[in-house]
Amino acid sequence: MGRNFGGDSMEERRKYPRFEVNHPVTLSEDKNTNKLRRQSKAETENVSKGGFLLRTEEPIVAEKVLNLRIYEHSSGEPVDVEAKVVWCNKKHGSFVQGMAFTKIGWIEADRILRP
Repeated sequence: MGRNFGGDSMEERRKYPRFEVNHPVTLSEDKNTNKLRRQSKAETENVSKGGFLLRTEEPIVAEKVLNLRIYEHSSGEPVDVEAKVVWCNKKHGSFVQGMAFTKIGWIEADRILRP
């Protein structure tokens, strides 16, 4: 199922505005061991207080909940969040996933919204 990324036909349904911010990301599927699986070139493309667009080299199955570590640029310190894959599409030789935060604090959200 594809998503319409442009044009006037798509109704805006987002609760929060998106900001073009690119942060490196590591992924973990195992909450108990907190084992991180780094995908080369996994990064955010845009971020809001409700979620973000994640670009990866491999697809991630929709509905999967992941633990992610987002490295924000100003301090380089990681921000640990939990997010669910809402959708996944192939785009220009890589994959983009629409991610919805399931666990993040407001302070952490503010940190990753900064370029």
